[in-house]
Amino acid sequence: MWTTWPWVIRLRTNHPLIDIGAEVADGFRRHLSMRNAAVLTYYGFVSVFPLFMVASSVLAILLRNNDSLKEEILTTAVAQFPVIGTQIREETGSLDGSVITVAVGLIVTLWAATRAFAGVQSAFDDAWEIPIHERANIAITRVKALAGVGIIGTGILGATVVSAMVSAIDLPVIGRASLGLATVAINIVVLNLMIRTLTAAKVSWSMALPGAVLGGVGFGVLQIGGAAIVSQYLATASDTTGAFATVFALLGWLNLHAILSIAAVELNAALQRRRTR
Repeated sequence: MWTTWPWVIRLRTNHPLIDIGAEVADGFRRHLSMRNAAVLTYYGFVSVFPLFMVASSVLAILLRNNDSLKEEILTTAVAQFPVIGTQIREETGSLDGSVITVAVGLIVTLWAATRAFAGVQSAFDDAWEIPIHERANIAITRVKALAGVGIIGTGILGATVVSAMVSAIDLPVIGRASLGLATVAINIVVLNLMIRTLTAAKVSWSMALPGAVLGGVGFGVLQIGGAAIVSQYLATASDTTGAFATVFALLGWLNLHAILSIAAVELNAALQRRRTR
């Protein structure tokens, strides 16, 4: 393994940052972290479309008598996505929702989300090298998965509110930058909670903080920069091209989030191993 080559060992001995980076990279290899990220991406992808159906239906029910706000929603970035946006505008002409649609969508979304968060727990336990017999049983795993859904849902709601404020309020550059920092701060808190909750390891706030900062900043960059790039590209694509582009962009988007989440825990585990050796 390259991390044990003599010249690499010399660099790791003399440079702490290189040592930590090498330990994280070696952790990714030993714990099969890219495989774990692929599992998380799959279940995340499965949960996205029923979640979109639920969101559209709930909005339709709540805004049934507000035609002007419905029309405004139809012209948002989400409605402009190829295929999905076209179906909403041309097939229904407006948002359409029902209690049955919401119920079915929620069931599928919760199933996929809980499977995804069960995968998160396995990935985090792998990073912390928790023995199999010390990991949570299936009942506790499902409870923690539901807690993870609640944590991430609250974080998304908070980030959405902040993003809406940035878009709706004409703020000076400093004000908009402050709101952007608030989004990153929300990401850091959410990821810190996830790192501490979704593992059998005993992780303190301070132990989780370095990885939470890494992931929180990374998520902020993806939310601010990545969303703008993807939306601009998809908005100019044809329906046929856009169908494939949407799938690949969504898979890539989810995979980057999964890799960042696992990298955050691998960093924390690497720092802890370095402290104790």
